[in-house]
Amino acid sequence: MIIFFEKGRLGNQLIQYIGLKNSFPKEKLIFFGCENLFKVFNNVDAYFLKKDNISEWTFVLIKKIVFFLVKIKIVGKIEEHKSTDTYKIIVQKGLFWKIFVVIDFYYNIENVSKNINPPLIKPELIKEAKNWFQFRQINFKDSPVVFVDIRRGDYLTFPSIEFPAVLNLKWYEKAINLIKDKVKNPTLILMSDDKHYLKDIFNESKTLHICDIKPEVKLAIMSLCKYGILSASTFSWAGSYYSMLNNGDITFFIAPKYWINHRMKKTYTGDKSDFINYI
Repeated sequence: MIIFFEKGRLGNQLIQYIGLKNSFPKEKLIFFGCENLFKVFNNVDAYFLKKDNISEWTFVLIKKIVFFLVKIKIVGKIEEHKSTDTYKIIVQKGLFWKIFVVIDFYYNIENVSKNINPPLIKPELIKEAKNWFQFRQINFKDSPVVFVDIRRGDYLTFPSIEFPAVLNLKWYEKAINLIKDKVKNPTLILMSDDKHYLKDIFNESKTLHICDIKPEVKLAIMSLCKYGILSASTFSWAGSYYSMLNNGDITFFIAPKYWINHRMKKTYTGDKSDFINYI
């Protein structure tokens, strides 16, 4: 049995779930929190204790007790070791050697992208995405539609103020031009966690649309696009991943080289996928 406490938002939760299923396919997963994962995907093979069902202080108390049991080695732990050139999962058993707790775990995108049985986006979210395209009069099936995910928010200061993961406008312009070199007259679907930034910088037109809708539907919209421009975000990656699953070899995606370390030009181990082009 593996116990996992929520860490990160939807993109991280998806990668953590798939990664754990890949590495420990026979173990029962118990997730504390991670409501987004449960809300967005079908066939998630895990038991969820939702935060909505208990008070915040109860959740915090349970987490402290469980981590204390890890500290005194009553239960085991699973953690990751990640550097610029290596990645491995470390498993340490406790007194109750069949129970493990996940510690500080984000997982390896390179490993996750090789999953052959990922959870599926719920049909009702796909339907909402198709309705959005219809309302905007965008033919996503027969015309080149490109999602452009511009992550800002916490990325303005993460992983550091000196070297933030946020991408500048010139990088997106370069990526858009590369897409235009590949396909004729693409339609751009811009999305961000900062809708005011998008509306201040870009003017909507028949070929450029700002998608201001709940994140789970944004993910479904990305999955229906055949092309994509990613920020250094697991949410962006999830959109490209499901697009690849839906559309196969006809997809084309662009992401920042070195991922969140692109300003330092420093390799970020394991966060590359074969189906994405990095610039």
